[in-house]
This record gives sequence, structure tokens and C-alpha cells, in this order.
Amino acid sequence: MFKINPSDKQKIGLKGEEVAANYLKSQGFTIIGQNVWNKWGEIDLVAKQGSKWHFVEVKTVTRETFSRETEVFSPEDQLHPGKLRRLARSVEIYLLKNNLDEIDWQIDGLLVYLKPNRETLHVELVEDII
Repeated sequence: MFKINPSDKQKIGLKGEEVAANYLKSQGFTIIGQNVWNKWGEIDLVAKQGSKWHFVEVKTVTRETFSRETEVFSPEDQLHPGKLRRLARSVEIYLLKNNLDEIDWQIDGLLVYLKPNRETLHVELVEDII
């Protein structure tokens, strides 16, 4: 496990969000917004694929290698119930504020694994997490 100071942690998070946005674009999504804030918190990515809107929480970890079988800690472990409640409330406010109450939408998690040099190891989209 690597020791990470706060500024490195922020850089890793930003890199993870960049990787996530690029991944979604490669899968046919259009990025509508990034780091959208309201009083309940932040929505990392707002994306659209076809007529469906996706509100995406990005979780990033740094590893030397990636293997689902041997992974002790995974990014989705950080998607705890309190965080998911705040995210759902943030999405509700976004929808109301933007008059989007009639759209088809879901909340997704996007898991990013980076090497210590910030090279991408693995990206995984977990759809409809709430």
C-alpha cells in the first residue's frame, strides 16, 4: 500500500475523473458536466448516452497491479450508504434546477485503478448503483 499525502490524493482523484470522462466518451457517452456542486455535495460526472442521463460517482485507487481476485480494498467500498444518499439528493436538486423531471436517468459508479505513475490499469462502470 502506498502512503499518499493530501495534494497527491487530489491529483489522483483528478486524474481518475479525467480517465473516467475519457472512458465514458469512448463508450458513446456525451459529458454534460464535471464536478457539479450544490448544497448536498458534488456530482463527479453528468453524462448522457442516447436519451438516458447518467450521474456518475468516480472512485480511484492506486495499485501496482490489478486483479479482482486478490484485491483487498476496492474503490466501490467507498460508496457507503451516507455518500449514496447525499449523491441521490444532489441528483434530485440537479434535476429540479435544470427542469429535467421527465428524463430517464440513473446513478452509476465508475471505478478507476491507476498505477503509481498515473498510468491506467483498469476502468469499470458499475451501472445503477442506487
